[in-house]
Amino acid sequence: MRNWFYILVIIPILSMSQEKLYSEIDSALSKTYVKSINNFDFKNGIAETKKLVIKSEQIGYKKGIGQGALYIANFLTNSGHYKESLKYLEISERNIEGNEYDITSMIFIEYGKVYGFLNLQQVSLKYFDKAIVASKKIQNKKLQKITLQIAFACKAECSKFLSRYDSMYVYFKKAYRLDADPITGSNIAHYFINYKKDQIDSADYYLKIATETLKKKTYDPLNKLGVLMEYGNYYFQKKEFDKALEKYHESHELSLQMKRVDERVNIYNLLSKTYAKLNRNKESNEFLQKYIELSDSLKTVNNLALNVSVEKIIKDKDDEKEKEKIRLRNRNNWIITLTAGTALLSVLAAYFFYSKKKRQKEVLIQNQKKEIEQRIIEKRNLEIKVNDSFEEIVVLAKKNSPSFLARFKEVYPEFCHNLLDKYPDLVNSELSFCAHLKLNFSTKEIANYTFVTPKAVELRKNRFRKKMNIPSDENLYVWINKI
Repeated sequence: MRNWFYILVIIPILSMSQEKLYSEIDSALSKTYVKSINNFDFKNGIAETKKLVIKSEQIGYKKGIGQGALYIANFLTNSGHYKESLKYLEISERNIEGNEYDITSMIFIEYGKVYGFLNLQQVSLKYFDKAIVASKKIQNKKLQKITLQIAFACKAECSKFLSRYDSMYVYFKKAYRLDADPITGSNIAHYFINYKKDQIDSADYYLKIATETLKKKTYDPLNKLGVLMEYGNYYFQKKEFDKALEKYHESHELSLQMKRVDERVNIYNLLSKTYAKLNRNKESNEFLQKYIELSDSLKTVNNLALNVSVEKIIKDKDDEKEKEKIRLRNRNNWIITLTAGTALLSVLAAYFFYSKKKRQKEVLIQNQKKEIEQRIIEKRNLEIKVNDSFEEIVVLAKKNSPSFLARFKEVYPEFCHNLLDKYPDLVNSELSFCAHLKLNFSTKEIANYTFVTPKAVELRKNRFRKKMNIPSDENLYVWINKI
C-alpha cells in the first residue's frame, strides 16, 4: 500500500537565536537537510548532521541537538530504518522545550509516520492529533499553515488505512485548502479512483491541476511520484492498461532515484497486476516475485522496529502512570497543607470575627432602630402626600379643571410614560379619559365631571376599546391598571 502521508520532507526551521554560533548551527542543519533530501543522499545527510549534533552538545545547545536528531530520524525513516528512527526521535523529544511548538509538531508527525509504517495506525493517529494541536499554537502563521497542512494530510492517510474513507477525504480537503500541492491533489484523486468510482472524472480533474502545478513550481520528488502513480491507478481503473504501465514504470524509475524501498514494493505489485491484465504473464510473474522478496525483506526490518515501538508504547504508558502518581501525590500534599492552613486560619478568623461582631452588635442594633424609625416616618409622610395629591386630583376632575391632566401627569408620571410609550398617538382628550379610568371613576361619575351623558361615555369607551384593540371580554379598568 502507498504511504503518501509519510512525506519525504519535514520543515527545516531556522532558529532566530541572537547568538552567532547557534545561528550558524541552525543554518548548517537546514542546508545539510535540504541538500540531502534533494540528492536522496540520506547516508551523507546523517553523517553531516551527526557532526552538527555533536557540536551542539559541546556548547550545550539543546535546540540544535533536538533539531538535528529530528532530521536524522527523518533520514532514517525515509531509508526504512524505523528502529533507529524511533531512537533519534526520543533524543529530539528530550532536547526540545515544550513551547517550541514548530519542532514539537514535526516530532509528533515523524512519530506518526513511523508507527504508520509499522501498521500501528491507532497509535499513529494519536500522534497526528497531537501534531495538529501543537501546530495551532505556532505563532508564525506561515509556519503554522505548513505544519497544519502536513498534519491534516497525515491524518487523512492514516484514516484511509483504518477504512475511514469519508474522514480521509475531509482531512485531505483541509490540507488542500491550506496548500494545493501536487501530492495532496493526487491523494484526493486516489479517493475518487478507489472509493468513489462513479465520480472518477473528478480524479482526472485533480491530477491535471497537480500536473500543471508541478510545471510551475519546484517540489520534492515525492510530489511527482504521487502524481505519476495516481495517473497509473486512474488509467488502470479506466482499463487503459498500456498507459497505466507507462506511468508505473516512470514511478519505478523515480522511486529508485529516491531510494524509497516502501514505494518500490507497491509499484512492483501494481506492475505485476497490470502486466497480468495485458496477458503478459512472464513480466507479471517477474514483478510479482520482486514484490514478494522485497516485501518479505521489509517485514523482517519492520518486525525489529516493531519490538522497539512496542517497548516505547509500554514505556510511554509507564511514564504516564508515574506522572499520574506524582501528580496525585503532589495533589494530596497540597490538599493536606491547604486543609491545615485553612483550619488555622479558621480558628484565628473565628476569634477575630467574634470579637469584632461583639463590638459591632450594639452599634448595628442602634442603626437598625434608627433606620426603621426613619422609614416609618418617610412612609407616613408619603401616605399623607399621596392621599393629599389624590384628593387634589379628584377635586380637579370633578371641576373639569384645565389643570387636571397636567397635575395627573405629575402625580402618576410612570403610568403616563408607559401609556404614551405604548400608544404614542394618543391625544390629550384620550389621555384625560385614561386618567379618569385610572382613578377608577364610574361611567356616571365621568359623565357628571365632563358634562356629558352616561350614554356618551359608554360610546367613548367602546371607541377607545376598538382603537386600543382591547378584547371585549377584558375589563377596561383592569386593562388600564396593567399599564
